Amino acid sequence: MLARSWRSSVGVAAALLVVACPFPDAARASCAAPSLSVLDAAVPAMTPGDVVIVEGRGFVDGCDDGGGGCTADETEPATPYADVTLTLRQGPRAWTLGTADASEAGEVAWEVTVPAGVTPGRAVLVPDVGSPLVVRVRR
Repeated sequence: MLARSWRSSVGVAAALLVVACPFPDAARASCAAPSLSVLDAAVPAMTPGDVVIVEGRGFVDGCDDGGGGCTADETEPATPYADVTLTLRQGPRAWTLGTADASEAGEVAWEVTVPAGVTPGRAVLVPDVGSPLVVRVRR
């Protein structure tokens, strides 16, 4: 008897959920993670001492990907990140290149000087939020 009562309660709760928050007509998209780019190159190359601009997109907490509530008419707030730190990592070494605030659109940019101690080869630009970007250091 207890099992039947429990199943009935679950069924009623599920029915109420569908009535209170029906499935939307359109599929919802998911928001992209924050990402970086340098000079729109697939694998950017840089030399120690170069001044480069590293750009980022999607640096917001939350996003409006089709509605934040039960209907597509409701918006989900997106708050731009503040003080996003950019680090250059190469092997066990790391250099903090700077911090920047994202715009309302989630865009951020750092104007940085490639550190003198970076050696030729692979390195990675790493924001404290989002996806890293592999770069090549040349002589």
